[in-house]
Amino acid sequence: MLSKLRHLKPICETHFESKNLATSDWNIIDSLVTVLEAVYLATLKLQAEQLFFPDFYKNESITQVGNCSNLFGVPLKLQCTGSITKALSRNYKDNNAVEGTPYAIFASDSLMLSVFVTMYSSPLMYCNSLTVTERNTFTCDEFQQITLAVSKLFCYHYPMRYFADLRDNCLKARNAAYNAVDHSALHYADESGQASFWSANCWLMLLIALICVCV
Repeated sequence: MLSKLRHLKPICETHFESKNLATSDWNIIDSLVTVLEAVYLATLKLQAEQLFFPDFYKNESITQVGNCSNLFGVPLKLQCTGSITKALSRNYKDNNAVEGTPYAIFASDSLMLSVFVTMYSSPLMYCNSLTVTERNTFTCDEFQQITLAVSKLFCYHYPMRYFADLRDNCLKARNAAYNAVDHSALHYADESGQASFWSANCWLMLLIALICVCV
């Protein structure tokens, strides 16, 4: 609407001079149109297909969007692993997870009403238990510290069918006992992101090797 109003500026100045806006008002309208253009384009894309928060953050290596406070520090257990199917890719059009992308689902209990989904073959995929300490730092199997160079975390606090379908695909069956996922966290890692994956045993082996070299 503001853009259309701006196009009417010459008509207002010519035919409605007495009711025309002040120059400062036209300047404000110009600024608003410029600022809101990106949102307008995103809205058009949303109407054409489905747009997820991650689409706005493709160039960010370390990202956190949404309130993830209920996720940090909570022990999670691996529930299942799977990969994005053709149907999931077609239905949800998640540009960050194309068909064939591996993922794992972690939850604090087997009901999985609140889930943490991590995408791509990062070290997180090999954990039986997981605790998220920061947006790119994790504790794996209680003692292994993992820090990812690429880590995009998006937290949602309302039911989303995407997560329920990821869960059903992961379990290879639809179960009426499972309800909608009320709280969810979607995490994108990057297997080429050179994650650091050091356990207590790794540090001990390094220390022994240094002692042997010095001796």
